[in-house]
Amino acid sequence: MTTVVIADTSRSLKDSLDKIFAPFSGVREALPDRGGTLYIKHSGIHFTPHTHTDPRALEALLSYLRDHGYRRLAVMESCTGGNFTRLVFKVTGYDRICHRYGARPVYLDEGPTVEVRLEGEEMNILIGGADTLAVDVVGAKVLGYDLREVEHLRLCAEAGLGEGARGTPSASWRCSPTTTAGAGGGR
Repeated sequence: MTTVVIADTSRSLKDSLDKIFAPFSGVREALPDRGGTLYIKHSGIHFTPHTHTDPRALEALLSYLRDHGYRRLAVMESCTGGNFTRLVFKVTGYDRICHRYGARPVYLDEGPTVEVRLEGEEMNILIGGADTLAVDVVGAKVLGYDLREVEHLRLCAEAGLGEGARGTPSASWRCSPTTTAGAGGGR
């Protein structure tokens, strides 16, 4: 079973990152440094409000990783159709944050895109885990989507990549500070 953690960010991003990595015995156990580049996939699909990860969260993560000894970092993203990832990095300040922490920006800019509209209040959460597919499937579920509705997740699952290969990860959600629920059980 895979563990996916949802941590409240309203108090401290560093504390939230500690909570994300705690079930995995810390960041060094969750993300072993094997001498290669550690790739970070955040959400930076556009520069308008509510379409990208708050730059403070990216900065906190890069700072956290640097503080824990990671030196080869890359931040990757692919924007929506009609936009350029390079432009989003510039407008949001991601490019300056990457430069500050020595992280290499990776502009994917390929493949089809799907528009997603979010309604309501800010969530103020981080979602993390060792299984990238499981994390993305849980993120999709938090947003109200089923695995079958998100083509790239469905294709990864069909290819047998990660816990999503069984349709819905058998992951546990850990909603900080006290709630834990099965990932298969809705939002």
